[in-house]
Amino acid sequence: MSIDMFEPEDFHSLLPKNDDFMAALEEDSLKRGVRICGPDVANMLSVLIKSISAERVLEIGTAVGYSTIFMARALPEGGRITTMEWDEEAVKEAHENFKTVGLEDRIESLVGDAREMLQRLEPGTFDMIFMDHEKYMYADDLPECVRLLRDGGTLICDNVAFRTSMDFKDRLAEHPQLETTFLYGTFFRHSPDEDVVSISVKVR
Repeated sequence: MSIDMFEPEDFHSLLPKNDDFMAALEEDSLKRGVRICGPDVANMLSVLIKSISAERVLEIGTAVGYSTIFMARALPEGGRITTMEWDEEAVKEAHENFKTVGLEDRIESLVGDAREMLQRLEPGTFDMIFMDHEKYMYADDLPECVRLLRDGGTLICDNVAFRTSMDFKDRLAEHPQLETTFLYGTFFRHSPDEDVVSISVKVR
């Protein structure tokens, strides 16, 4: 029996509208081939931040700062996001974007190798972590991310369907300190459109 379903576009139109700057940043990123998470995932990140009352967020993979801005805007007064990126030119561009939207005081940008920077951070520092950097690094960086999350904190990982992430999905599913679900779908203006996003909670 066939079921008459709404199309994905019917839901995209219900998302909060981007302001002019974010709409332009989204368009420019897509034209230049800059990988961004797109509005579906970005709004999901915002909702997750608010749902757990996150005050400290870590992002691994800044690019032009698209998702960083969404998350920073969702933080409460006094909240802060730390974002990591190895590409110095991307960091410069992102920082200009942060200044344009008036969020530079809420965002800390770190430049360099993510693995080395993660090891320098204090355990249990973050309420939420968003992984969106080089996919082959996901599996090796997972232990550090778990260490940095507080108990009850949330880990979100983009592009989990990429085969370059190797056995990362299995490590997530089998990790004794995490409870994980995988969202497979078509995400608007995501790179690529069809992908998997994982959401994990640190349970102990």
